[in-house]
Amino acid sequence: MIKNPILKILFYPFAFLYGMIVSFRNQLYDYRFKKTYEFPTHIINVGNISVGGTGKTPVVEYLIKLLKEQGYNIIVISRGYKRKLGGLTVSTEKPDWKIIGDEPAQIKWKFPDVNVIVCADRIEAINYAKSNLFAEDKKNVIILDDAYQYRKIKGTFNILLMDVNKMVYDDYYLPVGTLRDSPSQINRAKIVMLTKNKKDLKPMEKRVYFDKLKLLNYQKLYFSRIKYNDIVPAFKDSYVLKLKDINKQYHILLVTAIAKPEYLVEFLETKTPNIIHVKYPDHHEFNIDDIIEINNRFGKVRTPKRLILTTEKDYMRLRTTEGIDYLKDYPVYYLPVENEFLTEEEKEMFNKQILDYVRKDYTIGKLHQRKN
Repeated sequence: MIKNPILKILFYPFAFLYGMIVSFRNQLYDYRFKKTYEFPTHIINVGNISVGGTGKTPVVEYLIKLLKEQGYNIIVISRGYKRKLGGLTVSTEKPDWKIIGDEPAQIKWKFPDVNVIVCADRIEAINYAKSNLFAEDKKNVIILDDAYQYRKIKGTFNILLMDVNKMVYDDYYLPVGTLRDSPSQINRAKIVMLTKNKKDLKPMEKRVYFDKLKLLNYQKLYFSRIKYNDIVPAFKDSYVLKLKDINKQYHILLVTAIAKPEYLVEFLETKTPNIIHVKYPDHHEFNIDDIIEINNRFGKVRTPKRLILTTEKDYMRLRTTEGIDYLKDYPVYYLPVENEFLTEEEKEMFNKQILDYVRKDYTIGKLHQRKN
């Protein structure tokens, strides 16, 4: 996203051209000029139409927890953004982010009994899952992580996420804005979820969002926020510290490499004003120089109540970085997050809608290829 107003003017023609290309591609699918593939099984697709920071991973993890409680066999399929290895990869019990990507590694780390496949070709990944990972004694559910633009797959249950602080009707196409798909594609979603809310909303306020998004009667709109859980020691010998115990006496060296760290910074500032933020680009691959920088910055914090804090996703990359042993004598923690609905009523409605879908009786058969 370009913030400089002069550069924005210069790049508007490129953004306009990008929007035209995206719209043309969608029309090829809409008018059945491009092939689509339909799988008679349950496929939930979680994605967005803008780049970065809508909270996909917490929603995927919420779905995993919900479906695990009901005894479903779950297969998560992701493209594995910025991984070092191409082709199709099935995660092992000890996930390596360089092989499968940081977000899939986080999911496998938290849910070791869930199968995680990484592959740019989702058709190939679904075929592999059907042949090798489907359980005969359970119902199988595939969760597609970040595949909203992958229109080759037909008949998925689409969940579209949007950051409530950056709505599509106030946005524009890349590179001027953050849109990577046409706002008209909102209509393909069964569920639209506005994430990262900071407060409860009145019914009238929710209705305004519904109308501005021009949602149809069959679409459900939900509102969620990020819930921060207790911080977790990165090393076994780190002392246990609850999130509620952090107060203004603490000094935090915050290390992030995520798309939108400002939400986390704002939250931590409610705990203590003493925050030193070491910020890296999204999905940054940490190296020995970064570890030395973190070590030096933290060494200058002269107070007994101090800690190094990072995000759960960043920890997936930090923990295997060369030189990480330099930090093992320090109190290093990571902060898990989860998706939380604004009201219990919304949570129950969302759960019911998902469970109603996966309880439908599908016969697992062969891949159907259709030229639409």
